[in-house]
Amino acid sequence: MKGFWIFVIGAARPDRDVFVNKSEFEMLMDKNKCWGLGARTPFVKKIKTNDRGVFYLAGKSGQRFIAKFTIASNPYPISQRSKDVHPAIRSWCDYLINLKNMKVFKSDVRVDEIKDQLELTKGTFFWRSCFQGGIRKISEKDFNSIVKASNS
Repeated sequence: MKGFWIFVIGAARPDRDVFVNKSEFEMLMDKNKCWGLGARTPFVKKIKTNDRGVFYLAGKSGQRFIAKFTIASNPYPISQRSKDVHPAIRSWCDYLINLKNMKVFKSDVRVDEIKDQLELTKGTFFWRSCFQGGIRKISEKDFNSIVKASNS
């Protein structure tokens, strides 16, 4: 059964070289076609090839969905590919997943504009807490609602 995921891109921290600018993110993803996962990332062992996902940009200037993708590999140790992965990903992860069909949205999807349509956040006053933890499993309905709202 296909899984659907939100991958959270956290705000920049002094101890990590993390891209939070959308154009830099797009260039990084275009060259690397992968994403990193920490060893303690929730659901790391449940992510499978052909699952689908969206990237969520967190932080005060974020709180929006910016891209969709298909997972092209099960998670594998970064040591198998560490030399050709950008330091912004390599610096913090233990595992990688390859991505395909990556599409950055023409229009970002602000969560505050669709939060009442999503099963994940519907009726939740503290909806921002729904995006903590790096990765969130979502329903196919939520995935489709996010993609539809992007006009992509």
